[in-house]
Amino acid sequence: MLVTVDRAIRLEEELKRFCKDRGVDLGKITIRVGCEDTSAMISGVIKKKRRTYNWFKREAHGLTYLFLGLACSLLLAYFLHGLLF
Repeated sequence: MLVTVDRAIRLEEELKRFCKDRGVDLGKITIRVGCEDTSAMISGVIKKKRRTYNWFKREAHGLTYLFLGLACSLLLAYFLHGLLF
């Protein structure tokens, strides 16, 4: 999700430069999200939606990496213990 947001931000920066050079008013562009129209850029919509999630869902990716790191550490310790004893 973080990669998607980062990509959307970069695309929006390019879009803003492109539109500014051609005199296009980005305030008139709307993006349909679900049933509501919004003039916000996609990354803004993603960030707004992310804030509505509970803590566990917002941080699920970080918790997954933490769990995998702990599991790798335990397996490494188990492996090293078997080699030494």
